[in-house]
Amino acid sequence: MLKKSLVVLLVIVLLLGIGLTYYKMSMTGIMNELEETHFGGAVLNKPGRDKLEDVFTSTGIVKTDEYKDFDRRLIVYGLTLYIHKSISDDFVEKIESTMMSMFPRENMNNELQEEVLQNLYRYKAVLPVVSSEKQLTSEIQTKLMKAYSVCDIIMRTDENQTNEVIEHLLHAITDVGLSKSLKSAWGFEKSSEVHQLMNESVANGYYSITSYNDFNGDLKTRITVQEYAYWIISSAWDLQDTYGVGDDEWQLSNPVLMSEKAPKALELVKRTIDLIIQVPSTELLNSF
Repeated sequence: MLKKSLVVLLVIVLLLGIGLTYYKMSMTGIMNELEETHFGGAVLNKPGRDKLEDVFTSTGIVKTDEYKDFDRRLIVYGLTLYIHKSISDDFVEKIESTMMSMFPRENMNNELQEEVLQNLYRYKAVLPVVSSEKQLTSEIQTKLMKAYSVCDIIMRTDENQTNEVIEHLLHAITDVGLSKSLKSAWGFEKSSEVHQLMNESVANGYYSITSYNDFNGDLKTRITVQEYAYWIISSAWDLQDTYGVGDDEWQLSNPVLMSEKAPKALELVKRTIDLIIQVPSTELLNSF
């Protein structure tokens, strides 16, 4: 699966951005190995851990030697971060605060929040935190991808840092937590609401998936739905015009445009997401 020349691979990586670095492993057969255990090369098909007694907690940053230069680990609200030695504790603590702020208990559906976060933990959602793609070596990629649900990475960068963090937190939350907890709305199946709305947005020219044409099957489904979920949630939250990257992939960058052009996508966010997840405060977003 996905056997390509190095030239084509490099083009794909440039087109899709740093977050898809780990797909380089498909060149060595890792994607074939994951077909039986993971959906779309990333999401575990079966739980790998039991529920937490209290998922609304954080372990804080702890030392680990499991993955060489990834010398620290943090589990916050069910999401695991493996942290490269080049990353400061301060940066990780901001990610931790952001994740926690996205799941306030007051005026939310606490039962659904609990289920989403428990599924993040049970299906072992992981985001490696790095300052360079090269830090995620082939050996580390392989080990993490086999053991966890690795949907993306968080990169310490000088540009669009707020978006980098929010986008990849949302990838983990939607790919693992929401797809397992609210399958009819946020699952990867063709019958799910998000999948059908994605197809409508593609047909209407609001969402371009041409960058993903080199992918096939479940891998392509997982990536395109993942990215679409990020676009509609962040745009409904009105984050794109301030913190976004101005990508031509998505044309409806704020809730006004979504209300005019894709009202059903906006309604899906309001009906489900807004009962579970809250946009972080401006103060916290600007702290990056």
